[in-house]
Amino acid sequence: MNIQLNSKKGSINARVATTNFQKIRGHMFKLKVDPLFFEFNRESKFDSAVHMLFVFQPLDLIFINSAWKVVEIKQALPFFPYYAPREPAKYLIELPAGQGKNFEIGETIKYEYF
Repeated sequence: MNIQLNSKKGSINARVATTNFQKIRGHMFKLKVDPLFFEFNRESKFDSAVHMLFVFQPLDLIFINSAWKVVEIKQALPFFPYYAPREPAKYLIELPAGQGKNFEIGETIKYEYF
């Protein structure tokens, strides 16, 4: 399953991590980074946190709350142990480094699954 995420500055198509294995693995051990979308069981700082262990490329992390508002944008470095948003998040987009500039904190994201 995929999702199209529309921001004020453009749109991104991402693969949806649907299984627990896909959510745990994320971009670990992958040499190529493609946009990846996560939906967590609940809106939380802790549940939406990610690690970069065994991730070989830098990523942009877009944390989104349950109202689909961007609450934080972080640049994540390979092998860094832990990234968590300052505010609770329900969704996360992992993007290749530099693509996070298409999003702004506070904007509402429009989306469509396909």
